[in-house]
Amino acid sequence: KYLISASDDKKIKLWSVVKMIGKASNEVTSMKLNIFVAREDFFSGVSSVAFSNDDCLIAAGSIDTTLHVWENQNLKSPIASLKAYKPITSIQFHPNGNYICAGLKDGGIKMWDLRTKELTWYTPPTDIY
Repeated sequence: KYLISASDDKKIKLWSVVKMIGKASNEVTSMKLNIFVAREDFFSGVSSVAFSNDDCLIAAGSIDTTLHVWENQNLKSPIASLKAYKPITSIQFHPNGNYICAGLKDGGIKMWDLRTKELTWYTPPTDIY
């Protein structure tokens, strides 16, 4: 249904897949490109993007230590702007869509409740890989 990408130029690109053929091959025949630019929200490149399980929310994390969440139908301004205080390398929504986790460059993991915008869990980095 959707495809999203992020890059060092601070842009997030969102594609709507218009038509697909072949269930086994998943060959994409046509895509509509919708670009929303997060330049005002990030100071550095965007390192990770994710959809919520229901595709209603889009999140993006950056090496500038910020994480932003938008409603898929209203990409003008974030519904949540969170600060990790460490560069973000990966993000993932909890299956229920109420929480978002960020993997940090130092190896730590943080989780926020999107309803309250509060940090609810933190695992500090370890030397064990």
